[in-house]
Amino acid sequence: MRFCFVSTHRGSHFMTELLSAMAAATESAGHAAELVFDEFPPLREECIYVVIPHEFHAWGKPGGFPDRPQRERTIALCTENPGTEWFDATYELVPELAAAVSINRSSAAELQRRGVRCEHIQLGYVPQWDTWSGDATAQRPLDVLYLGAADPRRDPLLAGLGKELSVRECELLIPPLEPRTAPRPDFLTGSEKYHRLRSAKVLLNLHRTTSASLEWMRFIEAICNGCVVVSEPCLDNEPLIPGEHFVQASADRIALALNTVLDDPDRLRQIRACAYEFIRGELPMQHAGERLGKLASELPREPPAAHGSRFADAHGTHAPPQLPQPRTRQPPPSVRAKRGWLRSLPARTANRLSRPTIVATTPCYPAAAPRISVLAVCRPDEKIESLESVAEAFDGSLELLVLDWQTDDRSTTTHERFVRDRPWLPAMLLRQSASRGRGHSLNMLTERSRGDYVFVLGAGCGIYPSALKRLVATLDADPSAFFCYPMVAAFDGDRPTQLLGSLPWEPERLKRGNWIDDTALLRRERLLALGGYCTDRRLAGWEGFELWCRCAESGGRGAHVPQVLAWRRAGVVPGTSEMWTLMRARFPRLLGDRKDD
Repeated sequence: MRFCFVSTHRGSHFMTELLSAMAAATESAGHAAELVFDEFPPLREECIYVVIPHEFHAWGKPGGFPDRPQRERTIALCTENPGTEWFDATYELVPELAAAVSINRSSAAELQRRGVRCEHIQLGYVPQWDTWSGDATAQRPLDVLYLGAADPRRDPLLAGLGKELSVRECELLIPPLEPRTAPRPDFLTGSEKYHRLRSAKVLLNLHRTTSASLEWMRFIEAICNGCVVVSEPCLDNEPLIPGEHFVQASADRIALALNTVLDDPDRLRQIRACAYEFIRGELPMQHAGERLGKLASELPREPPAAHGSRFADAHGTHAPPQLPQPRTRQPPPSVRAKRGWLRSLPARTANRLSRPTIVATTPCYPAAAPRISVLAVCRPDEKIESLESVAEAFDGSLELLVLDWQTDDRSTTTHERFVRDRPWLPAMLLRQSASRGRGHSLNMLTERSRGDYVFVLGAGCGIYPSALKRLVATLDADPSAFFCYPMVAAFDGDRPTQLLGSLPWEPERLKRGNWIDDTALLRRERLLALGGYCTDRRLAGWEGFELWCRCAESGGRGAHVPQVLAWRRAGVVPGTSEMWTLMRARFPRLLGDRKDD
């Protein structure tokens, strides 16, 4: 039997990898197989096509869609789980094809319940996914690896895990929910993905918003490379057994499960070996190839929906979603009123009132030789939890420069008490009688800083103890990068609501909006050479975004640290069309072709 597996260049590479593995499995079962792209090749005698219907319908060439004789010899490979839009698209398309198999039991059962003839086909071990070969001596420097597209359920869960996992070496790769046709820094393919799995102790698996089914391809790839899966409870996990082949824990206990298994190397080795031996011995992918061969022997067959075809409908219905517009923190009314008062004064008077004075320094500040200068611009009424997080991260290599403002005669502020209560922390508190804007304040602090690096603590933000160490290591290892930024967990009270900064540095994406939080580590000399932060009050709240765009237009770049190392309080609002107009005027080459909604 000759099989033709039909993929697409414009669709997800993940699907191509699955089809390629299935092609290898059919060859190991004694059949001829080839992988083709974008169109169904002409029908040849005894040729059987295998296609992922929703993927090909969205991204294949319309001129290459299957005609009726081809559909009579086509097996639909269903990959999506019930409850998703992709499963619904699959359900609409499968009746147009002669046969169907699903890699998930729950999907096969749901299609059968809806009257579609479909059977389950078991994924398993395939040699091309295995770069480990059971080598017990392989080094695994990475503690936790996560591979999952952006999702409104998973992202807040990851944000909430940030503190518990901050002491671990983590890599959270979260590509945007759009077709991934080629490798990206956050989307690994082929041998690079398998080697990354081989370097990790644990793969973290969280469920998408609409499905709790086991993601078989991700599980098998991890097990093939000796990476132990820690997952929420899954549907369809048979024949894999929780506790023997993977670790299972509810979402509210998954951080505990991760840390428990990471602290028990013997347990890790036991699960790693048990799972690997099981899939190699009991779940070879060749069985799937054999089953496809038996099913193919029953074809050609007239599809249930033999008349009319949605494959002839308009192409490209699953367009990639647009990213949300950039957000900016809006100052409270009292601060906006003070800013308006300052702008109404003559320039000489405003400069005199905003000139900072040194309010307090710690005894160790003058003699300190810091490598990192942490810059914090604080409102008079702001809580000190952000500053406390910096003190908890102190390891002898930093100084803390705090700037606030005060217009009344209060004798002592919380910021003064913070500095005076920590004589062991190299810190200086400066004050001005009124604010001239965040950009101006950051520039003043940068000029006073003494470190090679400046770390800007965003308004309402804090860091986890390992943050500065990880960020400095990133810039040390990448001399060409101007700055680096971590993922940031946004909280509403104690509830994680959002994961910020999850995308790698992509200048082209800046025209869609800003995804990089102000909380970042920068090279001081390069920051000064670029002119510092923007002081235009019309871009208040977008000072960081403006700097990232200036960096991109000058040929610079940022480095991404794919781990949650900082947190912020929720409370951001979209920018205005006026701000976008100003930004496009400043950066016509980078942002000039952006179209407003």
